[in-house]
Amino acid sequence: MKRWTEHFHEVLNQSEPTMLFNFEQESNIACVDISVQDITAQEVIKAINLQKNNKSPGLDGIPAELLKHGKTTLAEELTYSYSIPFGVKRRFPMNGVRESSCHYQKRMS
Repeated sequence: MKRWTEHFHEVLNQSEPTMLFNFEQESNIACVDISVQDITAQEVIKAINLQKNNKSPGLDGIPAELLKHGKTTLAEELTYSYSIPFGVKRRFPMNGVRESSCHYQKRMS
């Protein structure tokens, strides 16, 4: 217990910084490189393959194993769904009753 006390005393009790980060300064604004090209079927298949097996499904209730089994069939439909221009909202029905809307953005690889 004594060692934990020493550790947190060293970590948490630091002197005041001599220079603070200025969030208002333009040169500190990060530029994120985002691709606005359409998503390809190969990228959709790659994303499906990256899903882990034997994990609980997300809000859609579709297990990763099912996506992987039908990935070639699903790739075309998912490619269309995810290739909507950046910033455009699209509604996806969930459970036949509710609807969820979300923005999709492609990362640069």
